[in-house]
Amino acid sequence: MNELQKLLIRKHQVVSQFKRNIKDRSSQDDFTIKLSSQDKLIQSQQDTIGLLKVRVLILDQGFAI
Repeated sequence: MNELQKLLIRKHQVVSQFKRNIKDRSSQDDFTIKLSSQDKLIQSQQDTIGLLKVRVLILDQGFAI
């Protein structure tokens, strides 16, 4: 195998690895975005539950809201 063939094979390997890295990185970014959205949803739900608990406590004390 001559030097040109070796270089072409190496180039192909480097390009393939680069493409795999980009694909992995973009799937990680999508995963991170999904987790961030879920975290915001969970926080919103926890806030709502907290407000409902406060409302129940106030109603239990006989105060109208």
